[in-house]
Amino acid sequence: MDYKNCLIVIPMKSLGASKSRLEKHLPKNIKDKIVLKLFCNTLEKIKNVIDYIDGSFNLVVLTNCEEISEITRKKNIQIIKDKYDKNLSFSLQFAAEWASKRKYLSMCIFPADIAGLNIEDIKTFLLYSNKDRYAVLCPSYDLGTNALFISPPNAIKFNFGKKSFLSHINLASNAGLKPVILSLESIKYDIDNMIDVEKLFKDYPNFIEGYSHE
Repeated sequence: MDYKNCLIVIPMKSLGASKSRLEKHLPKNIKDKIVLKLFCNTLEKIKNVIDYIDGSFNLVVLTNCEEISEITRKKNIQIIKDKYDKNLSFSLQFAAEWASKRKYLSMCIFPADIAGLNIEDIKTFLLYSNKDRYAVLCPSYDLGTNALFISPPNAIKFNFGKKSFLSHINLASNAGLKPVILSLESIKYDIDNMIDVEKLFKDYPNFIEGYSHE
């Protein structure tokens, strides 16, 4: 039987649904530019890593947004059509079943909204383990789950949301996996609120063309 090693999944909502809370503070066109830049940066950095490291990794984008799909196709990256756009846990459960049916031994989930994603941290996370039945997790600064590497892909029922990092550790342990915590600095900080946006533009003043947040 022909088994593949790892499916790397980047879940991505439609632009209208992404970071909608920020529209209380930012014009929608600026919010959309930030979302797209974060997404493209994530794709490019992960693709650069897997092109130059040993191992069988396949990068896909999980979405049902045509604009996101078009950008992804232009980068020659595979798309999984998301059937559960409004619920991240359901979306990733669908991706996990998709991976299992196609004989992937593991699945790695990266969010599309990490501003300072570091190539060395990506390498460390992807190469940490290739054993069967394990879970590697990186928390966000507020105890969300910012990266998750799991084998087999459908070993647990995902529970993304507030403090999901703690929930995923328990779920992995209860499933007989061996959860490992990798607290990698560049993966911990995603963009969820205006405090995050302010930090983003402090660290990267010209993050998007023609806009500087003050």
